[in-house]
Amino acid sequence: HAELAMLGINMMNITLTFGLMECSSHVYAVYGVVLAANGDLKEGYRFGRMALELVGRTEEASEYIARTYMFVFGFLNHLKRPFHQSLGALMDAHKTGLESGDTEYGLLASTAYVGTYIVCGLTLQPIHADIVGFQSASGSYSQYACNTLLGVYRDLVEGLMGLKGDPCDIRVPQNANNMAIRYAMFAKMMTAYLFHKLDLAQVHSEKLDKMSKESFTNPEFTVVIMYQCLISIAQMGRTGKSKYRTQADKYIKVLEEASSIGNMNAHHSLCMCNAERATISKKKSRDQVKGAYDLAILTATKTGFIQTAALASERAGVYFLSIRELDYGEHYLRKALEGYAEWGALAKAEKMREKYPFLRGLDVSNDTARSYFGRQRFTPQFFERHQDMKHANVARNSEDGSHDGQPAQNLRDKGNIVRSLFSRGNTKALDDIE
Repeated sequence: HAELAMLGINMMNITLTFGLMECSSHVYAVYGVVLAANGDLKEGYRFGRMALELVGRTEEASEYIARTYMFVFGFLNHLKRPFHQSLGALMDAHKTGLESGDTEYGLLASTAYVGTYIVCGLTLQPIHADIVGFQSASGSYSQYACNTLLGVYRDLVEGLMGLKGDPCDIRVPQNANNMAIRYAMFAKMMTAYLFHKLDLAQVHSEKLDKMSKESFTNPEFTVVIMYQCLISIAQMGRTGKSKYRTQADKYIKVLEEASSIGNMNAHHSLCMCNAERATISKKKSRDQVKGAYDLAILTATKTGFIQTAALASERAGVYFLSIRELDYGEHYLRKALEGYAEWGALAKAEKMREKYPFLRGLDVSNDTARSYFGRQRFTPQFFERHQDMKHANVARNSEDGSHDGQPAQNLRDKGNIVRSLFSRGNTKALDDIE
């Protein structure tokens, strides 16, 4: 983070001194990430929007599309907009990076795409196929850092889908970078909580707190905070220790801060934590607890976070079983089973069927067809075609006609449209472009 901050500040100083250059969109994007990572979320997000305005101003600037999009849509866009709105641009960055020769950022965009996809609530089966394709590409280009992080993503997804034995077994190479280690710790914490290994989840939560501080720029940040809060609340209810109450209050304040600045990806997490907190509060009645869970389920469902809606339904069912209201308990647990199956977490759904006999007659196969919000899929043609190309000026100077630079041109056109919309203040139309 310190190196990125110094780089971003120096690049911005050069831009302010000598004026706009072909790489200025990248400069603004990096500087925006630096600002947001250091707490100035509003200004960081604003610089990210300005970076998009600069995309496509010149033909030379197209070489920086992958880098600009990776920073803006990987680290800034979700501060104000839904996760799924970043997916299309991140896939554009991946494809354009491979076609223009910027393979490093093209493959980094693929990791940002997968990380964003996992937390946004879309079904897991398609992203598993995507990860396999991305891993093949990163391995062929010897991008070890990308390949390692994609391996962590793959372990998490395969564990949830029931494609391997222990869902909590997330492997990390010894020489993995800090990003892969942090995400692996989060994945272990989340799966340990989901599969009722509370002590193990607590261990991983404490390890996360001891590592370098995360920031709102990471898409999974609010999800990490939500699970840490849920673990602390569960430990508080089980042990009665005040330190867990203090931890839970701290995490809830973080989620409240995220919601207060307009982060629409944080509100469902906050509602989930408030519902859990209500179950151990002596001041909350049974009806208030039910209302809190219903709000959490409704909020998560309406914003597309089917995994959080399933978790809230499960916790509501457990609560009502604990107070011997069996009808409500069974009702919420059935909703939870359906939600986990729809998400594609068949290992979790099967675990619920084993635990609750009244769920064993329900089908947990995932044959639902949810909206993918226009999400693009990874296609190996871009990777295979790029293997036969020279990296220099690929997007503009193909002599044999096998590649006409159309994706890069489309992105330049999109940049011009974005710049025009900004000048007119038409933010609604800008949402449609994204």
